[in-house]
Amino acid sequence: MQVAVYVLALEWLADGRFRAVLAAAFEGTWSVGVMTLALTTWLARDWRYIQLCIALPTIVALTYTWYAKMFFIFRVRGLEVRRLDTLFKINENFLKLRCL
Repeated sequence: MQVAVYVLALEWLADGRFRAVLAAAFEGTWSVGVMTLALTTWLARDWRYIQLCIALPTIVALTYTWYAKMFFIFRVRGLEVRRLDTLFKINENFLKLRCL
């Protein structure tokens, strides 16, 4: 599964010129993650603490993603409301001019 995602990301995100750079970035982040995991297991000897150290960033990231999505939805709705207000004002002025 990981290999399929890796290959599809390279095919979709990068053309021929940047494929090597993107592949190096993917491999670099993977190796940093493995080294971080090794450091975590060396610092936290108990398996419960290791599991907590591994799961906690995922929980934080998922929570942040949910909050970011909600912020984006409310921001877009706010922009849509402002656009509608502007359209209503334009239409109101147009109708006033037309009725005169």
